[in-house]
Amino acid sequence: MKKVLLSIIATLLVVGLFAVYFKTHIFGKSNNLDSQAKCATQAQKTLSDYQKDRLQDFTQQNHYNKNLNKCFVLISYVYIDNISNGNGEVLFDAYENNELASYTYTDISGKHDPSSLCLIGKNNGFVSCQKYKNFVNQRMEEDNKL
Repeated sequence: MKKVLLSIIATLLVVGLFAVYFKTHIFGKSNNLDSQAKCATQAQKTLSDYQKDRLQDFTQQNHYNKNLNKCFVLISYVYIDNISNGNGEVLFDAYENNELASYTYTDISGKHDPSSLCLIGKNNGFVSCQKYKNFVNQRMEEDNKL
């Protein structure tokens, strides 16, 4: 009787461990793919909203960070006009449609005095461009924790 009971407990333990593994590895990957797909859709909407009434060329890169449960979209652009030319980036939390950080590089025609401005948040003011890059990388690279 003792052997049968131990055998049943061992079997239940193995089945339980298999169920936990299956849930975390198989369903976890499926949920992550769903989250990435939702992020890509939301990132495209964020880009469309941002592009309205702007003439620059835009590209976007998105990343779903599962540790933060956030979708980030980095919109890059280039502009050229009669006065200046340059490029820039804007980082959004795509789900909240919230601008988190921005970078602008401008070269005023004929001045050859390019300048870069880096901003994190609306109230934090300008920061070093290295701090801006670190801020963006923490959100856009795979599952960094803040």
